[in-house]
Amino acid sequence: MAEFNINGFKIIEKIGEGGMATVWKANQESLDRLVAIKVLSPKLAANKEDIDLFRQEAQSAAKLKHSGIIQVYDARTDEGLYSLIMEFIDGYTVGDWQRRKNTLDEANVILVSESVAMALEYAWNTNKIIHCDIKPDNVMIDADGTVKLADLGLSRTISNLDAAQDLEEVMGTPAYMSPEQVQGETNIDCRSDIYSLGAMMYHLITGKMLFEGYSEEQVMEMQLYEIPPPAKSLNNDVSQGMSDLISLMLEKDPKKRPKDWHAVIKKLQDVKAGKAIKRKKILTDPSIKRKGNDVPKKIIAVKHTPNHINSSFNNPIAEVEKKKSPIKLIIIVTLLLIVVIAGFFAIDKAKKSQMQQDVDRKERAQYQAQVQKEQKNYNAILTYLNYNPQKFVYVISKLQEFNKKAKINLYIELSNEKIKTLQKQYNDDVKKEKKILEWQAEKYISQDDLIQAQYIYTGYHGAFPKETADFRKHKSDKIQNLIDQNKLENQQEKLANVSTKKIINSTLKKISAASPSAAKSFLQDQIKENPGLAENNAIKQLDQMLNLLDTKAVIMDSYSKIKEQGEPIILKTKNRDISARIKSVENDGLNISILNSDGIINSSALIPYDQLSAEEKEARIKDNKDAYNINKGIEHAKNNSYDIAEVYFKCLPRTYSIFMLHTIKQDCKNTYDLKAEEDLTRIFRAFNIEIYTLSDLTTNAPPSLSAEQVQKLQSAINTWKSEYSQNTLDFQFSAE
Repeated sequence: MAEFNINGFKIIEKIGEGGMATVWKANQESLDRLVAIKVLSPKLAANKEDIDLFRQEAQSAAKLKHSGIIQVYDARTDEGLYSLIMEFIDGYTVGDWQRRKNTLDEANVILVSESVAMALEYAWNTNKIIHCDIKPDNVMIDADGTVKLADLGLSRTISNLDAAQDLEEVMGTPAYMSPEQVQGETNIDCRSDIYSLGAMMYHLITGKMLFEGYSEEQVMEMQLYEIPPPAKSLNNDVSQGMSDLISLMLEKDPKKRPKDWHAVIKKLQDVKAGKAIKRKKILTDPSIKRKGNDVPKKIIAVKHTPNHINSSFNNPIAEVEKKKSPIKLIIIVTLLLIVVIAGFFAIDKAKKSQMQQDVDRKERAQYQAQVQKEQKNYNAILTYLNYNPQKFVYVISKLQEFNKKAKINLYIELSNEKIKTLQKQYNDDVKKEKKILEWQAEKYISQDDLIQAQYIYTGYHGAFPKETADFRKHKSDKIQNLIDQNKLENQQEKLANVSTKKIINSTLKKISAASPSAAKSFLQDQIKENPGLAENNAIKQLDQMLNLLDTKAVIMDSYSKIKEQGEPIILKTKNRDISARIKSVENDGLNISILNSDGIINSSALIPYDQLSAEEKEARIKDNKDAYNINKGIEHAKNNSYDIAEVYFKCLPRTYSIFMLHTIKQDCKNTYDLKAEEDLTRIFRAFNIEIYTLSDLTTNAPPSLSAEQVQKLQSAINTWKSEYSQNTLDFQFSAE
């Protein structure tokens, strides 16, 4: 958090820091808007020259009101704290964009460069302001796609430059500084920024800064003398026109660069149209300093006297004759005609030049109008999305429709990225919605409320009805199958005769009595006596379930599957562990091939079933999930651990689960009823009331008791009722 306060502003977080100042994100409380506050470093705030420079910056920046330049709202001085209040940009820098993509395509570089050039043209033409620190990190893309020029901390007006004294330090970023800026010259103009923009374009389109890999001091020296390789040599996708334009803007001599921003914008449009870029042929400006601050010798135009002079030149008679000569007259007339014609062509050329400038201005106006139109349309779609965050499909369709009509590459790319983001968010939200529906339905299924579980899918009124339609139908159909199965089971149960019920109950009782083999034999005998039972669905499923209780058959079946797979196993016997392959499964054991440590057959053996260890048998039972669950459940039921047994039985197929849960429920009820009867008998005996069965209580009235005894007995009976839920018994006693 900031260690300072500025009246009327709530500081939120630091968003940038430079040599002169730090930048903070804040909320302007009076207007309830986000702003950026640029605060001069405390170390520099004590320096009068730095404070003056900071104030000059505020005055210069405040003069600029252009959509392509970050607006300065105010300059503040609060208790020795110097700050600028500026427009807050919720976006990213072109530097971030370049670091993410490495190189930008030519169309995007042209768009960014045109926007920067237009902003700087306005600054130059309006107030003769130059930037002096143009680089990718000082150009921002707002959330609506607007290109904005940032950080005028190094900008200087021409009036300031004229009055400036020589500085010991040169201000700027070496990789983007013009030669005249490196030399600390004071008579620089907009062509210095043109050089810096050319350096930025070079970086964006090649992925390499000028003279990358050298120290800052070396880069500054190389800016004076070294010619960088053409952009096209580093990126073959760059057009020749773009490469030539960048080289033109990077000319060491300012006179060889485009003369102003209008010329830069025109050449950018030429590159976009595929036109060639012509380079100026001008003698190097002798004012440019060379290495070691040596000034090159000036180029002086010297008129050479001819080695021979026509003798008639000094002869007056000859002069008279020449004047009279008709040839001389013809020459003079011819020269006059040439001058007239040249003047005519010069006037015509000037008119054409003016016409061309008018055309250029018209094209720029059309281009700016197109940018504003697309910006407005793009923002309208984003605004709709903010108010309708669930309308993914509609917004995506609108963005796709926008893309078909858009001509500005930046907005096309922004739109494409937004579509990708929305599609991912859309898919994630649909998946999340399906998970929520599944969770809600499973909760009702676990409570055996299948109708309500199905309604979760059929009665859906959420945000994605179309997107989840197939999913919901599939889930609803699955639940309907369960409902139909339950109905069928209920119908079968209703239609089943008493004999069938008795057979099922008798079979289950034998299982409960820990006699699965007896249960199997009993059921097979009943089917033989009444063949029609074999077609009864409940009887068939009960018979299939009994097969799971034959642990030996389950284990040997597991070995048969292992034999089919042909994989070696570690066979655990009571004596040792054997690495083996199963040759065949016999009734009484396994015929195996014993393997050595290298997996090669060493010998053969017959392992009797009884020699298999308990651990081996349990592992094979686990291969059959249903067999394992039913046998483990029965094992816990034998020990009266009905809760644990219930957990295992609920993992069985539905019909098997019903059978086994019915069995333990009956066992549990019998045990429960027996304990209830014992506890109630104990209560009555405490009051000298002798009973032998619960039926005695309903037929034999107790003797008369005192009021205090009646109250105590009634309290004890109520406690018993609460514990065993025996609400049907209602004893009323009277006192003597």
